[in-house]
Amino acid sequence: MLNKKQDTLKKMKRDTFEIRKNALVKELTMSLKNLGNIRDRINTRIVNIESGSTSMTEAKAALATADDKLSKAKTAIDALVSITATSTTASTASTTEIDLSKPRQIGDAAIKAVKDARDSLRDVVKLIEPPK
Repeated sequence: MLNKKQDTLKKMKRDTFEIRKNALVKELTMSLKNLGNIRDRINTRIVNIESGSTSMTEAKAALATADDKLSKAKTAIDALVSITATSTTASTASTTEIDLSKPRQIGDAAIKAVKDARDSLRDVVKLIEPPK
């Protein structure tokens, strides 16, 4: 009984998979776009602070790291977009089930990459803010 339930969790119908994949891609793409906008505002803030003769070398280095993580997140999302699930044999072609182990790994990597980019931008903001 338990083994059958585990097998069910590892498989999904192809059309259901595509719907969920597209929803995740849309959400991650929107998050990445918002992070890009935040990155631009942070950069503007750094430039404004520097014009006041305050050194922002450490913040600029952290922003470069954040840029790298943003590009890695974009690559991870692109990998998720391009994934096609491998199907397992089923009784009818319309209910073709697919194995979810590889898509889940790629989706998880994309989610973690976006979170990592967000955390990196958060670190830059901490460097910019004056101590309280």
